[in-house]
Amino acid sequence: MTVGYSKTHRRTLKSKRCRSGWHGVICVFIAGLLCTTIVAASPYSASTTRLSASGGAGAGGFGLGLDVGYFIYDGLETSIGVAYLNTDDLEVLQITPGARYILDLGAVDPYAGGFVRHWSFLGSDDSSLWSTGIRGGIILRSGKLFLGAGVVREFLLDCPSNIAECTQTYPEITFAVHL
Repeated sequence: MTVGYSKTHRRTLKSKRCRSGWHGVICVFIAGLLCTTIVAASPYSASTTRLSASGGAGAGGFGLGLDVGYFIYDGLETSIGVAYLNTDDLEVLQITPGARYILDLGAVDPYAGGFVRHWSFLGSDDSSLWSTGIRGGIILRSGKLFLGAGVVREFLLDCPSNIAECTQTYPEITFAVHL
């Protein structure tokens, strides 16, 4: 003699598993896990940290930089950057705090921001300058790859007479991988 459930009774039990008691709690928990796994968080979400390094070299010298950003709200990043520039004529240490807002639209994300920069000229006279600037552009996203293009407008404050241009406009190009 075999004791068990009939086929009809088994179907009834299976259909009730996600409707009541602990089975319902487990089903909701699993559904929640699946949703958080499927829906990825934005790379511009609050409490996200960004770290970037930069560098370049040419016939006249080289430069190295490090920048850290933290999203205090969704899309709103505050940052601090340090750069060292060495040319044939001078050495410069730059410290740049800034902020920018990135509008998360998906594949193409526009951004706008501003910064203040302190220029320390290293060497015999140890002079320094301050500048402020604005930036804007777009970031193209494809999976974990980011490509940004924008424009920066920088203004020297208390511009010395030996500098011909106290305002500069230059391109801003970014390539990044979101980890």
